[in-house]
Amino acid sequence: MVSSHSYCCCSGSLSEGDSRGQEQERLINITQVQENLRPRPTELSSSTPQVARCCGYCCGCCCLTIIFLLIWMIATAQVTVYGTTFNFFNYYYSLGSYLSAGRKDDVALIDWYWSLPSVSEGVVLGPGPNTKSYYSWYKTYDQLSQWGPRIQNGTFKRYNELGVTIQNDLVWPEVGTIGLGLSNTDHAFVRPFLGNALDKARNSNAECDGSSCWNMKWLRKVFRERLG
Repeated sequence: MVSSHSYCCCSGSLSEGDSRGQEQERLINITQVQENLRPRPTELSSSTPQVARCCGYCCGCCCLTIIFLLIWMIATAQVTVYGTTFNFFNYYYSLGSYLSAGRKDDVALIDWYWSLPSVSEGVVLGPGPNTKSYYSWYKTYDQLSQWGPRIQNGTFKRYNELGVTIQNDLVWPEVGTIGLGLSNTDHAFVRPFLGNALDKARNSNAECDGSSCWNMKWLRKVFRERLG
């Protein structure tokens, strides 16, 4: 019984030792696997510092070029309209905020219009120097009703503008302006061509949908649908 008991104790002791050894061996294997899976840093070649310096120089040159172009654009972005010079600070910066407000929502654009300094009820200064904007319906009507007679007698002339935007002449190199800025002589020459192209589609007696002809009946229907 003693011998048997001693054997059992010894046997138990050996089994526990073997278990610890196997556990340690398993932990060692896991550690080795993790070590093998860990990404090893690549050896840097002798040319790597030179490549890094070249990349730094290129990025620096690109940044300096962009800054120079921005400064150049700000310094040279100007146009003179009948003696009044519009530049980045007194016009184009405000035009940029106008564009940003227009892309945001309708309310922001209304707020932009009312942010211009007011000189009287319904009349504000800008955008740009020597410029007034009319918000009142009656004052706008009064202004527009004077344009025709003043253009005819030579006391009023429109520039290459559309809304609050002053256009350049790159798209119209021959005449230098959109149709709204043409002189009376040029306008009288161009209008018959536009009339022949547009008015020949008019057909008062047909059922028109705007694709091949138009008439007052169709126009009234469109305006009722869109504005009614």
